[in-house]
Amino acid sequence: DTNIVYRSSVSILNDFKKLAFGVFNHFDMGNYSGLIEYCKKEKISPGGSADLFAVSIFIYLVIKSGPGIKDSTIK
Repeated sequence: DTNIVYRSSVSILNDFKKLAFGVFNHFDMGNYSGLIEYCKKEKISPGGSADLFAVSIFIYLVIKSGPGIKDSTIK
């Protein structure tokens, strides 16, 4: 996200991406809280990326949630 690079550095962006992928792949409140705390500590705001990330988590959880939703309905 260019917003993170502009406000900090490529290194911070790479760290943020690692944390974000960790939250996405193994979602729990501990991982999520760690990502939020990292953003606060580094004083970064992902902006539009945060919106896309939130929607991605929502879609992932809906698909994972159960038998009432079939993969063929989401394209």
